[in-house]
Amino acid sequence: MRTRTMLVLFASLFNALWLAHVFLVLGIHGEYLIREPVAWKAWGELGLCLIFSGFIIERMLRLKER
Repeated sequence: MRTRTMLVLFASLFNALWLAHVFLVLGIHGEYLIREPVAWKAWGELGLCLIFSGFIIERMLRLKER
């Protein structure tokens, strides 16, 4: 795996998991540094972030050096 590809995938994974953390807090408490009055939207966004991070992890596992 190229160094640039590895860095981009790790940065994307960190970003997706950080957003999942934010939406988890919004789903439980309703406010963080931002506010989400409708809890089901935060839970849906949490699910999307976790799905996206799963795709990133799958891509990282399937990458092989040529």
